[in-house]
Amino acid sequence: MRYVVMWVLSEKKLLNLAGARAGGSQEVDATDCFVLPGGIDSHCHIEQKSSAGIECADDFYTATVSAAFGGTTTVIPFAAQHRGQSVQAVVDAYPQVPGQRQWLIMLFT
Repeated sequence: MRYVVMWVLSEKKLLNLAGARAGGSQEVDATDCFVLPGGIDSHCHIEQKSSAGIECADDFYTATVSAAFGGTTTVIPFAAQHRGQSVQAVVDAYPQVPGQRQWLIMLFT
């Protein structure tokens, strides 16, 4: 799983949380800019089938790219439990769905 690098603003410069520049990073002049935290989508349904077998239009790639362009950096997708399926089976299987296709931090509930 890929992770988004976290940054903090210090003395008008963006630095990583460790306080030192990461290899391959670049300095960003944030003068006259707003530096805001990314949004958190705490309830979304991505790449899951309904009980009727209809799958959501968004997969993890399209949903997270769309979220990122809208300023959301964390998504918490909900897994659907269908009749006859145990909660544990859903919890065990759902985090394996996105693979390497997501662009954002993923949390599962």
